[in-house]
Amino acid sequence: MKKYLVFSQIFNNYEPVREVKVKDENADYVLFTDNKETTSDTWKVIYLDLLDTNDIDGYQKNILFKYTFYKFFQKFLPNINDYDYFFQIDMSISIEGSLQPIINYMRNNKYDLSVAVHPDRDNFISEYAAWCGFRNLDRKYANLFFNLTKDFNTNEIKGLCETTIKVWHNCQEIFNFIDDIHNLVMLSNCADKNDQCYFTYVLYKYLDKLKVNFHSPWLYKYSKYMKSNYHGQKRTIFNEERRLKNKNIKFLNRDIVILEANDLE
Repeated sequence: MKKYLVFSQIFNNYEPVREVKVKDENADYVLFTDNKETTSDTWKVIYLDLLDTNDIDGYQKNILFKYTFYKFFQKFLPNINDYDYFFQIDMSISIEGSLQPIINYMRNNKYDLSVAVHPDRDNFISEYAAWCGFRNLDRKYANLFFNLTKDFNTNEIKGLCETTIKVWHNCQEIFNFIDDIHNLVMLSNCADKNDQCYFTYVLYKYLDKLKVNFHSPWLYKYSKYMKSNYHGQKRTIFNEERRLKNKNIKFLNRDIVILEANDLE
């Protein structure tokens, strides 16, 4: 059986190191950071200096890394082809149990990607309204995004991904997909921190090329596998419980079934 890779990143000390509670024997756990003093008992720490990015903050560096990661793998992980899946997780999430059931589900169903449906919003307009209204994102970035995505009818196509964790198949089509996201987020030098809209927009164009699993945010916010340490967790879980009573929903003009944690048992 092939191994799989779990990886995360911390730049500008944006998050603390959260140690892995349960490690799988056939998985490696790698943490990329730009702090040479970062240490861990459960992660293999790799120092990564993102050159020419001193003018952007830690959040922007995290976004930059999210959509270039496989290129750094090729440099720092010479055994990259030993892994069939990459489990990407933000350091705001703590690993509480074995992730093997999730990987097995991906393998058994031959999925190329797993990503969460957003727990609160289902369209780009409401997402940018939230970022501009509550997180003080400059409205010029919303205008940039909507100018770039004029071919996407927000009024008719509903759906928004939440990108805190993603499981990627190690294949060229996934790398093409990541490159296309990267090309868009770099138009604002990652200053538009709303990468979830860019991710969803590009994903819509790749739905005929990739086999995608959509999982519930419950899977990482509060389950035996993972737990969110984000301060807004209770509000998000309440909204999710209200919204996802029906697992069968229309998402990006597709009929999908949302994977819940208990589906893995």
